[in-house]
Amino acid sequence: MKNEFNFSILPSGVLSAAALHCGYSTFLSFANYIKTLPYRRVSNDNNPLAVLDEQCGTCSAKHKLLAALAHECGHFEVNLTVGIYWMSEQNTPGVNAALQGTGIHAVPEAHCYLTINGIRHDFTGLNQGTSSPFDALLSEHQVLPKKLSLMKTDLHKQEIATWSKKIGLSPNEGWAVREACIAALAAR
Repeated sequence: MKNEFNFSILPSGVLSAAALHCGYSTFLSFANYIKTLPYRRVSNDNNPLAVLDEQCGTCSAKHKLLAALAHECGHFEVNLTVGIYWMSEQNTPGVNAALQGTGIHAVPEAHCYLTINGIRHDFTGLNQGTSSPFDALLSEHQVLPKKLSLMKTDLHKQEIATWSKKIGLSPNEGWAVREACIAALAAR
């Protein structure tokens, strides 16, 4: 499983030095460590090392670090992917705390993960639901780690705006529902 991630981390830059300093010499062992860190936003999502500094991260922060590390190690086959999916209690346990009583059962969510040869790998570390977010994908977009923050936000806000209008909410109201879901996940 995930053998394509079983490559050595060689001292080739700041990220590899940080991973080696943490005691990890293979990408897979480091990725599995990152997966165990709590789900919480970092203070500076433009800094991939914030995940290590703050010992937490969201799907974006964790996968941005991992993709940037893989690229630093010369493994450009590891792609950072943003998938837009219908987030619900079934595929993202914990969001029902925010959705309950709203009449809304699913919200468009942007989720980051890694892909190699079309195979998706998620190192976020959230509890698994009865279905996968990958079963509810609306679209997928490959992005470079350094462009993730801007591209993910733009893609996500466009999708939220379209969805919000369809259900009679303003884009700001739709975004507020989404933010409540993320807060519910971080509180778990």
